[in-house]
Amino acid sequence: MMRTEPLPGEHQRRVVFGWGDYPRAAYDRGTIAVHEAGHTVVAQVLGIPAAGAYIGEVGGGFAMHPSGLQEPLTGPIDDAGILTEIDLMICGRAGRAADCDLSIDLATMLFAGRQAELLRLGLPWLGQCSMTTSDSSRAAEHLRKAGQPATEGYCQKRARSILTASWDRVTAIADRIMQHGICRM
Repeated sequence: MMRTEPLPGEHQRRVVFGWGDYPRAAYDRGTIAVHEAGHTVVAQVLGIPAAGAYIGEVGGGFAMHPSGLQEPLTGPIDDAGILTEIDLMICGRAGRAADCDLSIDLATMLFAGRQAELLRLGLPWLGQCSMTTSDSSRAAEHLRKAGQPATEGYCQKRARSILTASWDRVTAIADRIMQHGICRM
């Protein structure tokens, strides 16, 4: 099991998915590292470009392209539509055609971060989880743009299955992120 920092005070915690049944989860470096490692492993398994993941002062990030591992010159882009186009462009350059399967794969990869957090906490699958994060907005945009019948719950469960089967890889990448601040693929 991965060692984590002591739990922060109540004011520094967040509720996983905002569900009352779930305990408060520490938003510490260990949680962030596992979240980003989850994106990385699912991307690798699904053949999505994975340049690596990092942890910063406030949060972390997963990069599909090496330039995404550099310090951004400006703040993050919050527009899910623009980010969806960037995701598809990077995948296209890496040889993945923009089709329905890619949309489902990208949504699955985007949901993998939070599913990794749940697995780390040992929490069971309780069905589709409503989220209001940039990852979930991008995932929903991928599914909407492609006219996908696949639900967010399907992609979340798919991410969880991949992570469960690859948990040793998730923890190894999370450990590297914790130790070095970055894990390049």
